Amino acid sequence: MGHGRRAHGAERKGHGADIAGTKILIHHNTFTNSKVRAIGIRGIPEEEARVYNNWFAQDQPGAEVIKPWPVTPETKVFFYNNAFDRPNPVIFK
Repeated sequence: MGHGRRAHGAERKGHGADIAGTKILIHHNTFTNSKVRAIGIRGIPEEEARVYNNWFAQDQPGAEVIKPWPVTPETKVFFYNNAFDRPNPVIFK
């Protein structure tokens, strides 16, 4: 299965980790397919990735919604203020 949005990493000489772009902003989207992971970030952004103010078909945040999961400061992925469950949306801050 594919992802709704994805960023692939590419190793840079001497860096030692896959880089997934410089800065990624994913906001104000509706992801309607609960059978497919909505977002895949394969690598670490040079600055950050922010995923906020989106609406996901899945009923809660987790690995079925976004990769990497869990998001941590080390992943440089910030995931907040998103709504889940299309019929009865719940916002997780």
